[in-house]
Amino acid sequence: MKCPYCQNEMTPGKLEVDTTPAVPVRRFVADGAEPVKEKGLHGFMTRIKGSDAAEQRFKAFRCETCRKVFAEYGLE
Repeated sequence: MKCPYCQNEMTPGKLEVDTTPAVPVRRFVADGAEPVKEKGLHGFMTRIKGSDAAEQRFKAFRCETCRKVFAEYGLE
């Protein structure tokens, strides 16, 4: 996918959103990248509640040049 702002190729991946109220986290993970091991309070909360208990993942693309992330999501 090409960036609509600069026309450079974008990196495919996923936008991960952790909806834990105490520690909200949003991050982009490129396809084929190693999973992020959380440390500190967020890592502790993840181990308590289970790895995917409150996480949502959306297909996304990141432009390295513009530093923008575009995501696809369902309206549920």
